[in-house]
Amino acid sequence: MRSYPLIATLLVALAFDIRSEILNNGICGATWVPEPSTLERNARTDTWQRISRNTPQVGEKEMLWIYNYESSIAEEVNFTYRSVNAHSAILVADDWWSTSIGSNGVGQEEVDRLTKVFEYNAGPPPGIGKGIYQQLTEAFAPVTPVCDQNICDDGMVYIALCEIKSNLSEGYIVGFVSQRDRYVGILQSNERNLIIIDVRYTPLARAEQTLAHEFQHIIHNGIDSDEST
Repeated sequence: MRSYPLIATLLVALAFDIRSEILNNGICGATWVPEPSTLERNARTDTWQRISRNTPQVGEKEMLWIYNYESSIAEEVNFTYRSVNAHSAILVADDWWSTSIGSNGVGQEEVDRLTKVFEYNAGPPPGIGKGIYQQLTEAFAPVTPVCDQNICDDGMVYIALCEIKSNLSEGYIVGFVSQRDRYVGILQSNERNLIIIDVRYTPLARAEQTLAHEFQHIIHNGIDSDEST
């Protein structure tokens, strides 16, 4: 793995508190999602299941597989793209989208705030004018696109906002990244760099922290998915 200045790495870690898998009673569920079996990996078709690998448009709809920690299976959830940017696209589950002020759903204001901190300006420290994407890719490594044998996707980071169902005795799953999503041609793979963030229990400020934490998993999985984070 590439080596980076210690000071830069520490600044990013301190700014977003991405060092821990436990985020204020919200638990990162990345290590609990089953990885594809050897049989699945060997039997994959190298054929894209995604309808389109082109950059999506705001308002476009798509179904994603979201892991349910209660039933230990992935479920189909319908989403709509609410923000598309240089490095990321944000989707909101249709059953959580709301245009009403003060509702429990997710509105455009929340989407715009997550867009700002990820793409443009996460604020000090470590510096004004750099979003989470730029700060972490400069500190660690670039994002690795998802590829089949000959074709790679657009390299975008997809951020899905929805309810993450879990039945933990303490806390809840605040977000996760699934290694399955980096595989092309296997069942229930979303075939992209995908971050899932809970919206039922997660306040917006914690969602920003979670986004930085889960993005570290995206970078790491692209370099060495077999090594623990």
